Amino acid sequence: MIHIHSCEGKRMAKNIGTSRKDQVDKFRSKFNELQAAFQTEGIVDIEIAVLRVVDDLQSVKKDINELGM
Repeated sequence: MIHIHSCEGKRMAKNIGTSRKDQVDKFRSKFNELQAAFQTEGIVDIEIAVLRVVDDLQSVKKDINELGM
């Protein structure tokens, strides 16, 4: 007789009740969510870098003006 642990049995029952299409749809949904979060983080990093460059340029402009150039 085969002995199945309760957590293994629950997982097997869940997998039997879930179609391949449902699994693919769930994966796609999670992937799209993670991809959007990753892209948003990248955009924020770029915006921060641009603001730092603008700040540096303003500082250089001020220094040049103080030198009378």
